[in-house]
Amino acid sequence: LNAINNERLVAFDTTYAYIYGATGWQEFIPGTTWTGNDSDFFWSTNYWNVNNNKLFWVTNFSGTSGDPIRYTNATTWTDFAPTINAAGDVLAQCLCILPFRGRLVVFNTFEGANLINSVQYPQRIRWASIGNPIPNPAAVPPFEPWLDDVRGKGGFLDIPTSENIISVGFVRDNLVIYCERSTWQLRYTGKAIAPFQIEKVNTELGAESTFSAVQFDTSLVGIGDKGVVECDSYKSERIDIKIPDLVYSFNNDANGPKRVHGIRDIQQKLAYWTYPYKPVEEATDIYPNRRLVYNYENDYLNPFDDYQ
Repeated sequence: LNAINNERLVAFDTTYAYIYGATGWQEFIPGTTWTGNDSDFFWSTNYWNVNNNKLFWVTNFSGTSGDPIRYTNATTWTDFAPTINAAGDVLAQCLCILPFRGRLVVFNTFEGANLINSVQYPQRIRWASIGNPIPNPAAVPPFEPWLDDVRGKGGFLDIPTSENIISVGFVRDNLVIYCERSTWQLRYTGKAIAPFQIEKVNTELGAESTFSAVQFDTSLVGIGDKGVVECDSYKSERIDIKIPDLVYSFNNDANGPKRVHGIRDIQQKLAYWTYPYKPVEEATDIYPNRRLVYNYENDYLNPFDDYQ
């Protein structure tokens, strides 16, 4: 919201966005619906002002038959599909979206003539020109900040790996990128033509769950196929040595990795992750039924059951 120290809680289900008002939960900007399933969680960020109204950006990465990237000024939702080249291709969808060094940057993209006919680029990092990321084709000359074939506009990098980009987060002034089984960082170069460069941090440890990435002061913690991983942008290492087999009990069926979600509780000096636990091969629990609690002051990890 525009007022200082005034934040609004926005909640999503598979179809609507909600805010909590004087009469309880109510639809946030009626008339816009979403089509993802119950494992297509929403990634959001705040970036840029238009007519002194802050913009809230959302993507749920629901595939070619799903929803586009959208942003809102708290009055209307706007579908976002900027043109990225002279052929007329558009940025149709992305997994993650963040502002970095004055540019809006997206990760793991769908690109093409439109969303339905788009192609996924799982290793792609794409950015707009510095400043306003919203195109205005009616301007004279037309304003297209995402064009990657015009010098000084947008651009892209593909991480040299076959693994998908899974999650991202800031560590100091670098952007840590978790792929499925490796960790990378995006550095700012200061060059107008090639503003970013990609560097590998760890070749064995990555993250499998987009929303497992929890931001700390000097690191980014995520949950991967080998353990709970912490990256400070220079090295990536496991912090779950006392419970090394925990991640192997996660349920990988029914989009289990997508359902893992973490958050930091600064007041309690804790971080929490909810995850679907599969204690035996025959178990069929789909939804998160356990919590992993991390006391980062004492460096202590412990799981708790949520069966009842």
